[in-house]
Amino acid sequence: MFYAAVFADAELADGTWADVLALAATAQGPVPVAVVSRYADTKLYLQALEKGAADFIVPPFGVYEVAHVLRCAISRRSKNRNASGKPVGSLGRMAS
Repeated sequence: MFYAAVFADAELADGTWADVLALAATAQGPVPVAVVSRYADTKLYLQALEKGAADFIVPPFGVYEVAHVLRCAISRRSKNRNASGKPVGSLGRMAS
């Protein structure tokens, strides 16, 4: 299954957003991960970006903000893919 991008909640019941980043890193190609948090936490924001998150968003946000995050993440992924010459890989089912 192909994932263009993944949104991971900062507070998951069965893991962490860092686990999602680690899983995305095992894909054959780049899979951008945006971390979503209920709180504007600067420390968490910096931590997520340092660990490789494509973006970090905090509600309230609407369809335009989500679309912007996706466009930017997919654009960066495409640029990375073209630069590396590797195809975009697939991840197993991450959420149901």
